Amino acid sequence: MVIPILLVQASFVPAVQADTIAYIGYQNGAFGTVDLDTGVLDPINPGIGTNPAGFGSVSGKLFTASYSGGDLYTVNTTTGALSLVGHSAGTSYHDFGSTPTNLVEADANQKLYSVDPSNGSTALLGSITGVTFSSYRALSTNSSTLYYASDNTLYSLASNGAATAVGSFTGSGSVVMTAMMMANGTLYGADQSGNFYTINTATGAAVLDASIPNVGGAVWALAPIPEPDTYAMILAGLGMAILSTRRCRRRPGR
Repeated sequence: MVIPILLVQASFVPAVQADTIAYIGYQNGAFGTVDLDTGVLDPINPGIGTNPAGFGSVSGKLFTASYSGGDLYTVNTTTGALSLVGHSAGTSYHDFGSTPTNLVEADANQKLYSVDPSNGSTALLGSITGVTFSSYRALSTNSSTLYYASDNTLYSLASNGAATAVGSFTGSGSVVMTAMMMANGTLYGADQSGNFYTINTATGAAVLDASIPNVGGAVWALAPIPEPDTYAMILAGLGMAILSTRRCRRRPGR
């Protein structure tokens, strides 16, 4: 009866050791997936029809927004095709991201908004304060703590937009992030040249992981690809082990 349980435990190992695969969006609208550990790129669509302000992911859907515009879209992750969700009047997307449960955006005036995923309407959360606004910025995707990158510094944002500096990105030359996402407890970032980093959320230090050829301008959007529900697989395996045990107990002894 021990053997089925050991087999379930062994099946858990590959999911933990797998590389981190992410959806990637470029300045020119190119869309695909990328292995953040090796830099291997898998193109899906050379132009999705808009310059993405970033990616957001909630309720199993991938969203993007038009940079300097007010349109919110869902992204077909198989083809890269966009479906318009709605338009936000009075604000334009300059940076776009999400927590695991909410879409957020920042405009050119450093105002932080929540975004309704059902119709694209926005609600003001507050002003992003304590940040030096720069040309290179990014909001994080899929992180419970909302992170914001401006120039070469990582910040955490409160729900009202108040920023706390975490620290400066380090590395060869001046490292600036144009996209960030959280996956498996690790914050990843991409710079304008297509280099991928892991970011220490306690210090802001960025460590280079991989690089890819520049195929569409700067990387402006990253989002994790959901993995199979490992816990459901484990529970299913345990259920089979328990069922096997019960059947064996019902058999007459030899």
